Amino acid sequence: MIASGEEGEFKVTEEVIVGVKTNRENKKDKYSEPVFKEAGLIMKVKPFIKDDDYIVLEISLELSDFKFKRNVLNIKDINSGTYNSEGGSKVGTEL
Repeated sequence: MIASGEEGEFKVTEEVIVGVKTNRENKKDKYSEPVFKEAGLIMKVKPFIKDDDYIVLEISLELSDFKFKRNVLNIKDINSGTYNSEGGSKVGTEL
């Protein structure tokens, strides 16, 4: 339940691998770990209940889909922009 003027959020998402982080503790020990991001549909809703028995909704949608290939070289910053290095897209819109 969402109160008038308050924002609620609905998510249909999953954690997907969007990159690999390589770590080195010393010159010999090197290990890699996957980097996960949440992908899917996120809908934010803010209702406004009006005096004339009707409701106005502000709806914000975000759809993300990240693609990953293991042989990606030079991943710069997986947190910036709307696309990852392999063309996975992140789309947001306000209704």
